[in-house]
Amino acid sequence: MKLLILKIIVFVTIIISGLSMIPALTAFETITTSPEEWMGGVSPESTLVWFAVIFLGFGFLAFETLLALVGFIFSQKKRLGAFWLFKLPGILGIILSIFLTFLIIGYGIDWKNHLFVILYILLPSLIFAIFGNTIRKLNPKKRNLQEM
Repeated sequence: MKLLILKIIVFVTIIISGLSMIPALTAFETITTSPEEWMGGVSPESTLVWFAVIFLGFGFLAFETLLALVGFIFSQKKRLGAFWLFKLPGILGIILSIFLTFLIIGYGIDWKNHLFVILYILLPSLIFAIFGNTIRKLNPKKRNLQEM
């Protein structure tokens, strides 16, 4: 029952992560076409920080979502697939979102109003890492009979 609920949460997360790429692509397009007119920041440094957040953060989220979709379809019961397709990208996404949080706070951007951007990147990564860890725990490592 716990695994079924977790599978539903992962499926919904994959869909929501895919849908969150649309505004990220729109923001990426507006930054690259006319960065001086973009209202993302008041200075060139803050525009570059938002460019890094959108490019690194949402770019990695798109890659992570694609891996999670492949893992959700093909390797729900495989221990090794759960590590490479869910757990490792989830942990890397968590580390990246922490780095981007310090980048936003460090450059003095109004981070209290823009913390939801980091949550968009952090929450799917956390859910994918938990799902990968659960799959690995439910499928124990096979022992070699010759060692016994």
